Amino acid sequence: MCGLRRFLLCYAFYRTLMLRMENVSYVALRQPIVFELEGFEVSRSHGYPLFALVLAIYFLVLLGNVVVMGVIAIDKTLHKPMYVMVCNLAACDLLGGTAVMTQLMVIFLMGEKRIPYNSAYAQAICVHTYGAAVQTILSAMAYDRYVAVCEPLRYHAIMTTAHMVFVILLAWAVAIILIAVLFALNVGTPLCGTYIRHVYCSNRSILNLACVPTPINDIYGLCMTWILSSSSFLIIFFCYGKILSACLMRKSDKGSRSKALQTCASHLVIYLIFEIVSLIIILSNRFPQVPMNIKKFCTILIFIVPPLINPIIYGFVTKELRSELPSHWGMENHTYNDHVLLLEGIKVPQQSTYPAFTLLLITYIFIMVANIGLIALISMERSMHQPMYILFCNLPLNDIVGATGMIPRLLWDILTTAPERYITYIECVIQAFCAHLFATTSHTILMIMAFDRYVAICNPLRYATIMTNKMVIRLSMSAWGVAIVLVGILLGLTIRLSRCRSNIFNPYCDNASLFKLSCESVLINNIYGFIFTVVLFVSSIGSISLTYLKIAIVCLSSKNSSLNSKALTTCSTHLLVYLIVIGFGVTIIILHRFPKYAELGQMCSVLFPVIPTCLNPIIYGLQTKEIKQRIFRVFHRAKVAA
Repeated sequence: MCGLRRFLLCYAFYRTLMLRMENVSYVALRQPIVFELEGFEVSRSHGYPLFALVLAIYFLVLLGNVVVMGVIAIDKTLHKPMYVMVCNLAACDLLGGTAVMTQLMVIFLMGEKRIPYNSAYAQAICVHTYGAAVQTILSAMAYDRYVAVCEPLRYHAIMTTAHMVFVILLAWAVAIILIAVLFALNVGTPLCGTYIRHVYCSNRSILNLACVPTPINDIYGLCMTWILSSSSFLIIFFCYGKILSACLMRKSDKGSRSKALQTCASHLVIYLIFEIVSLIIILSNRFPQVPMNIKKFCTILIFIVPPLINPIIYGFVTKELRSELPSHWGMENHTYNDHVLLLEGIKVPQQSTYPAFTLLLITYIFIMVANIGLIALISMERSMHQPMYILFCNLPLNDIVGATGMIPRLLWDILTTAPERYITYIECVIQAFCAHLFATTSHTILMIMAFDRYVAICNPLRYATIMTNKMVIRLSMSAWGVAIVLVGILLGLTIRLSRCRSNIFNPYCDNASLFKLSCESVLINNIYGFIFTVVLFVSSIGSISLTYLKIAIVCLSSKNSSLNSKALTTCSTHLLVYLIVIGFGVTIIILHRFPKYAELGQMCSVLFPVIPTCLNPIIYGLQTKEIKQRIFRVFHRAKVAA
């Protein structure tokens, strides 16, 4: 304590000496000091959607990390060094996510960018502690994996409870001490400003408001960052080098090599995600031409991506933790129960499990980001509040429903062995409803979009009087309403049946797989399903064919080349999307009629919620001139504002 006081006195003397040498005069701020964050440059009208988005992300971060921590804490079989360290990583993720996302929600919801002095420093300390602790905890986890793989016979003798507690405390202590010294150097630093040019408070953003130069703070911060990053990298590199060497030496023991890969893969993926996000932040700040909002978004990725993905990786990839999750959701003791079904799921070879999971996860993230981005772009740009684009918003919304209803369950099944793919009957019905609603609404939405293009090209002078706001709302409600009613009746006829079976021989739940669980007569279900499919296909193909025939006649009879060019560009994207949807639908129906092509049919049924939902935003984003221009304009506007 005496040494710390002496250090602070010497530091204050050094500051005073520097001021006298530079002959600098200033008027320092006095308490109470209230800072103001710059935040994102968005209008107040966009604050509520952004608040909802951040709230949803924060809820997922809380849910994922708390569930992982709760399962590990409750289950005594998981009271092992590896999982105790996973708990600490989850706690660290909660610290970083809570420190930043709660402040973002206040800014977006209330527009309140002011933050008191003590709260600003508390946020800055939490932010830096999170950044340091993630690296030290990951280093400790790498050491645990090194001992487990390279010294398996001595693992329990080395990683005792006392040694495990020491390693974890050391990881936290190193991070806390480094950050404590970093902020201790700020004591006595006079501040001459209150405007923080950042999304959140950090040590550097506060020091930018100092009245005097801060060379010691800068040197210490740079050295601390370099030493911490280099040390964690070297520790992890050394541990995995030893693990790789041990696996290569055990050529005959394939079981131990496979186990080493499974136990180390999740840890290595998490470390790589953290480093990649950190690299994105560094690179975004090195290019002045990058828009300021993009730079700010990149800086908060480190508090969103790792806390959001880490519990998914450990919950799905780690076999022991994954096998314990269902038992804590009331899924244990799977003797025959009419409320619990066994789903066949997607068939993936064992060696392709992790590549398939990674590819499908990346695809799902792209689907969500691209479709939500298109909806946000159309809602924010007033110039795009036109019937064509408002009706188009229904399509990405439907893609989100279809992808979310099926892909997360497919991801779970990829990492789960066939005997463990249990699903409750209610969950199965909900998934079947989402699957059929997605397929049906894809047709009805494209039908109303075709009607809009017909009116725009064949009756351009009456377009504004026909396609009013009320008409757009009616068309949208009819597209969703017809689909919901038709699918509701379809599944209602199935739910009424009793069940005598529990196996679903399909990658995901649908109406046919559900009524096959019954031993009763399903004649009515087959008749209605056949009529439903025929009416849907005939009406969609007929209406769209008639619409485009009328458009073609108008274009051929008109000698206006600009009109024909506009008709071609506005209709080509819609027609291409429709052909993709109808192509997948017809292929699945045809293959379903030939049992020898059952596996190919299952693959097509899995690709149906993936390919169209992935291609639709690309087609409309790149082929539609107005949307493409608005995307470039948004980035250009952010660049000019920066």
